[in-house]
Amino acid sequence: MRRLGSNYVLDQRIGRGAQGEVWRGRSVSDHQEDGRGSEGTQQDVLAFKILRADLVEDEGLVGRFVKERTTLTRIRSPYVVNIRDFVIEGTTFAIVMDYVPGGDLRGKLASDGPLPPAEVARIGAHVAQGLMAVHAADVVHRDVKPANILLDSTTDPATPRVVDFGIARIHNAVGTDHLTGILGTPLYMAPEILLGEVPRPASDLYSLGIVLYESCCGVTPFVGDPGQLLGQHVGRLPGRPEGIPDSLWGILNHLLAKRPEQRPTAQQVAHDLEELATMPGWTHPLFDKVPFLPEDIRRHGCSREHVYLGIGLMGVLMAVASIDGYRTRGRSSFYQAVLYGYGMHTFSHLAAAALARRYTPGSATALPVVLPFWIFAKRTLRAHGVEVRPHRWVIPAFPVVAGSALGSAYLVTKQRAGERCRVGKRT
Repeated sequence: MRRLGSNYVLDQRIGRGAQGEVWRGRSVSDHQEDGRGSEGTQQDVLAFKILRADLVEDEGLVGRFVKERTTLTRIRSPYVVNIRDFVIEGTTFAIVMDYVPGGDLRGKLASDGPLPPAEVARIGAHVAQGLMAVHAADVVHRDVKPANILLDSTTDPATPRVVDFGIARIHNAVGTDHLTGILGTPLYMAPEILLGEVPRPASDLYSLGIVLYESCCGVTPFVGDPGQLLGQHVGRLPGRPEGIPDSLWGILNHLLAKRPEQRPTAQQVAHDLEELATMPGWTHPLFDKVPFLPEDIRRHGCSREHVYLGIGLMGVLMAVASIDGYRTRGRSSFYQAVLYGYGMHTFSHLAAAALARRYTPGSATALPVVLPFWIFAKRTLRAHGVEVRPHRWVIPAFPVVAGSALGSAYLVTKQRAGERCRVGKRT
């Protein structure tokens, strides 16, 4: 146990990095070193980043600590590891932060490999929201990378939280990279920073694009020594690996634009990625439980193009059935089969939600929209003397027809994606 100032106790060192050591500890008073508060409650568990001694030799660093304290401690976001306090005690400089149980994104990628696109979109959306709060305080992170994205294990799924956003701002020219003279990690560094320009919020968005690219396929788009990385970041376009859906790839392309003004803002990225993470058909909790699904669907879910094309084909089916129903005044077996199947798929949505024990696409509209329409249509037909009967072949036939539509959409989109990949490899 180690005291830090009059308010903190350091219990255990939990990490060591390029900038210093990280300790787990707590806030205590002089008479509460047992870790219990005045009413017998456990004190907050905190994290303490102790900067390396050589980083604090610059006399101006003390002034920057004091100057930036108000700005950095006011940043509050559920997706940022909030800074609680700065402690200066002799030659010891410490940043007091939230303690986040769980590992970081770097460790998750090392243990699990590439993540499903929906998971990448979710993590990216939350990190972008965290960067929104950082940028709103006129702070540029300068070192967005997997190791600086912690995954809070107290939530399910784990909430990503950006860390070390204040370090770059405080000692911006003290811990310099040997290539550029600018703080950061070359693998994730924006072209303008490598060229010696002033970092800006768009620089953090470029780094986020690199992180998401790596999360999708397990490697960064550019590799090599610092000199090679400089040339690649500045003058080379990233290649598109297989398995990244069109919609996600479009966002990554914008994030990885060479010119900062061509990149989206953190707010735009958060909105677009949140949409991808929650969109119908993007992924489904039961995908990995269906053995006959294609492996890429089971692992990565459906692309937006696949979903839209599948819905379009189902719409064509409904339109043809409606025309047939109008022509036969509702007496057509084909029309009645489609109508009955449309109503019955309400219960398939509810069953999927029950099996997954969570919200699934379609379950929100099944009861208030689909089922009432089905009941209304059946009553209207009965009023005109038409009895809608579920023919014995209806229940097995409709899933087959629906599956054929979605399967056709999958084959079409897969062929298109293959053609794009071949074109990308040639260029």
